[in-house]
Amino acid sequence: MRAVVVHPGMDVRVERVPDPGPCEDHGAVVAVRLAGICGSDLRTLRTGRTAHRPGHEFVGDVVAVGAGVGRWRPGSRVFGSALVGCGRCAHCRASDPLRCHDGSRVLGEGPDLPGAQADYVYVPAADRSLHAQGTFSDATALLLTDALPTGWAGAERLDVGPADDVLVVGLGPVGLCAVAVCSMRGARRIFVADPDGERRRSAERLGAEPLDPLLPVPEQIREHTGGGAHCVFDAVGDRESVAEAIRSAAVGGRVALLGMAVAADTPVPLRRVGAYGLTLHGVICAPSAIWPGLVPEVTAGRFDLDRIVAAPRPLRDARHAYDDALAAIGGAKFPLRP
Repeated sequence: MRAVVVHPGMDVRVERVPDPGPCEDHGAVVAVRLAGICGSDLRTLRTGRTAHRPGHEFVGDVVAVGAGVGRWRPGSRVFGSALVGCGRCAHCRASDPLRCHDGSRVLGEGPDLPGAQADYVYVPAADRSLHAQGTFSDATALLLTDALPTGWAGAERLDVGPADDVLVVGLGPVGLCAVAVCSMRGARRIFVADPDGERRRSAERLGAEPLDPLLPVPEQIREHTGGGAHCVFDAVGDRESVAEAIRSAAVGGRVALLGMAVAADTPVPLRRVGAYGLTLHGVICAPSAIWPGLVPEVTAGRFDLDRIVAAPRPLRDARHAYDDALAAIGGAKFPLRP
């Protein structure tokens, strides 16, 4: 089969690799219809030191299952969780593989679990790592694999509600999904900060108010709100954005650092955190733990998400799709279609 292989030096290739082997008892093989390029894929592209096969966001059709799989059969239309566990421990049985006793894993982030930017992907613990696609478009299902659950988890952690002024810093797919979730939860006002005009327009279509990219964000948000945002989402993760997010929060505010965006050496202005009584939340989630609350809202039509996903590129054009994602055009998710 074909698969994207990323080599050191930001070298993206489509290569022939072996098909997934026979399924273990609880595993499944999925023929991929759509695979997303995540921001974490781009970070690994820039910094990776060994060749790897990326991709933890996928929508597809089950083609083979192990003897212990009960929910799926060949032909089942599914989307997958970016993060998987053993499927057997108490946490996995409770749909929370983030706390898996054997350690949770992300598809495509290790040689023993190749990613989904390929014709086929092997999925362990398939009964707990896959969800029926139902009537969702492929684009919406793709967002349910990672970006939308992360935005949802952040809004739940911050308990966003009608009395809250919200700021979202960074308008990639995760940031845009956070905007959509906060809008659905009835936030009083949602402000957004991003240097890219098309990204700001995308957020505006979701109900947000863009800030001026030429002026300091904390000063603008204090002027608009009379003291700062009650809830702030950082969806960038560099030292400037984290500091900006914290300095934009009101006294007693809540700040969410979304997903895996935050770099390991990012400093945090703790004096500001203490003086303002801020609460910081690191937000990384197992999508399968979020689906029970989120999927019914998507099914009910509470979100208009397809515009967040760009038109798919053929798998053979993966290099160009990665170039578009690196250019961050419009904040969109850039998918590949095998």
